[in-house]
Amino acid sequence: MEYSESMIEGSIINELTCPDCGCKHHQVKGVIKYAFFFIESIPFYPVKKSTIIECQQCWVQTDAATLPKQRVKELSKNLFPAWRLFSKFLGSLLTLMFLGYLVQGEIKQHQLSDQFIENPAVNDFYHVDFRYLSSELRPNEKYRVGKVTDITGDVATVVYSRLFYRMQHGADESIRVGHVTHFSFFQEKNIITVLLNYIKFARKVLFIGLKDRLKMN
Repeated sequence: MEYSESMIEGSIINELTCPDCGCKHHQVKGVIKYAFFFIESIPFYPVKKSTIIECQQCWVQTDAATLPKQRVKELSKNLFPAWRLFSKFLGSLLTLMFLGYLVQGEIKQHQLSDQFIENPAVNDFYHVDFRYLSSELRPNEKYRVGKVTDITGDVATVVYSRLFYRMQHGADESIRVGHVTHFSFFQEKNIITVLLNYIKFARKVLFIGLKDRLKMN
């Protein structure tokens, strides 16, 4: 976290006499100290605000406390309206909006996955976390791609990829580039039949999520 300041020029007052030059014209200024990350022009939140009274002739600053408290309060109110202080939360607001966008996208993806899983179809592809199915796996053997090959009544036939993946990204790539369409990608001899209700239940336990749906000739 880094800090910077923004200067606000206020009104000219004639209520004080400069002790150095005798000038009675003073400029009222406001200073807002704020925090930022990396980009100074995008403040995250205000840290401190202060009022400065500066002689217009010799630029000597006079303590604002020399004015009556009510007068200082009036000057401060003009320098720091609510909208000006609110603008110093710009970075925080942008961050919240970005996080909200990510969360909304994640929620939408889960909703779409749930819709697919509620109505399984042949050639649906799943991420399958095989650590729930076997305790005899190597450290890099975590995920496989599951494919629904047949649905008869309440029973679905599922085959799994020959390859294991250390990360879900590997399974993503296999689906994206079309590896799943190769005749040798799945273990045809290792066919598992499961109840459709189990597929729905396993959404939160076993299957990471429905990744894609392809109609293959």
